Amino acid sequence: MKPNTVLPNGATIKRNFITKNGGMILAWRDHSHDEYVTWYYDGTDLHTTCWGHYFDSYEKASSDFMERAKLLIKEEV
Repeated sequence: MKPNTVLPNGATIKRNFITKNGGMILAWRDHSHDEYVTWYYDGTDLHTTCWGHYFDSYEKASSDFMERAKLLIKEEV
């Protein structure tokens, strides 16, 4: 999935990381607060976004995205 792809839930992908165990998305959503979110998802099924962490800034969400992506990498080892 490319940046600016709109998810089934209406959020827009800003960053995406995919492994054989699943993926991690950093997305923007049109919301009055906590506009940015990181979600895990299964494979390529974007309907499975879950385990969200919500943030009020892109910088905070980006940091969380990197930490959560590292966890996905560790699962592959």
